[in-house]
Amino acid sequence: MSGAMTTGNQGTEIKMTGHEYAKRIAEYILRRFGDRGIQVFREVHVGKSIIGKKRRVDILVLTPERPHEVQRAMAIECKYQGSQGTVDEKIPYALQDMEAMAMPGVIAYAGEGFSPGVRHMLEAAELSAYCLPKAGQLKSNSATQELDHQLAMNLGWWDVLVEGKRPYVLPRPEELAGESGELELSLEPSEPLLNLEDAPCEV
Repeated sequence: MSGAMTTGNQGTEIKMTGHEYAKRIAEYILRRFGDRGIQVFREVHVGKSIIGKKRRVDILVLTPERPHEVQRAMAIECKYQGSQGTVDEKIPYALQDMEAMAMPGVIAYAGEGFSPGVRHMLEAAELSAYCLPKAGQLKSNSATQELDHQLAMNLGWWDVLVEGKRPYVLPRPEELAGESGELELSLEPSEPLLNLEDAPCEV
């Protein structure tokens, strides 16, 4: 893909190609999640595509091999479109092929050059994630959250999903009590009591 313009860390315009975008995504994943012992590989062949050709994914993420734990893997295809071009035509096929792949995977995308229809398709697809980290970025933000969550769901990093949240706990008994400090019990019946004098008598 020809070079496209995107905004750098200092607000200056730099060129970014599809290859450079995939490199940035790989570097971000390593910087953000490298302490988990993951390995990140570039341009890995993974089976056959839906049209019978050798499938090559831009990024393959592997979790470490540990006793009593299943090693997990996730494939990532990277699509960047900074200006109008031919990437639009490849998105429907890329989504279908990702869905057919016999392992977890996602399409990371960014850029302002996608047509409105294709952008809507990417935004609505379960197997796509917007991601545009800055060069050298170490932490998650709104520009990386979708890919972070896809990695978390597929690789079992549940702490990523609940980051900044506290576990819910049952309220203590004193919190359930009324102002008097004692539990309040409702003595009012849900239905009127039957008056035995008015009850029909069977003979």
